[in-house]
Amino acid sequence: CLIGKERTKKVFYKFKETKEEKREEKEKLFKKYIIWLLEKYQEEAFEVIVKTELISNKIFMEEIIPKIKSKEDLKEKFLEYCNKNNKTETYQTQLIQLYIDKLFKLTGKEKKPEKLEGEAEKYYNLMMEVIKSKDSVYNKKLILEYIETSWLKEPRLILYSQLKEFNKALEYLFKEAKETLSFTEMEEFCKNNNDN
Repeated sequence: CLIGKERTKKVFYKFKETKEEKREEKEKLFKKYIIWLLEKYQEEAFEVIVKTELISNKIFMEEIIPKIKSKEDLKEKFLEYCNKNNKTETYQTQLIQLYIDKLFKLTGKEKKPEKLEGEAEKYYNLMMEVIKSKDSVYNKKLILEYIETSWLKEPRLILYSQLKEFNKALEYLFKEAKETLSFTEMEEFCKNNNDN
């Protein structure tokens, strides 16, 4: 893939040297080039997009990805690349939202499935891995709002705890405990968050 890498470096430096008055013209060319690069060398294309910042995340997601022939999971691969190589709040938040959307597409949002299997289990675990990560930079408040009315109990409690919204967590657990007549989870939450 040396050709792709060498060409990528050349393109990157050409765009960096572009004067402001020619920038719009170069951006159009860049979009065409990035589509070609995405179809041939995804990893290099992701690197160019992240490093040059010539096209915004929004333009990439809304204009570029739909033009790719093999766009299946391209958004997911891009966000995972960013999470691994260029962690930002925006990309990581979008990655978690994407995992949640895929999970809810498989299971529904309202009622917890009996058992998570296959793709649903995969996306749940991927979401939880990012949410639990010590070096996470995602927007916790936004993700909490995104799942607050869903069956996702464990991530919800983790987010309440991370945001130090202990009263909300206890209200949520108390409401659930009244229905099941079991206060074990409330006690467990209090033990785990005792030092906060």
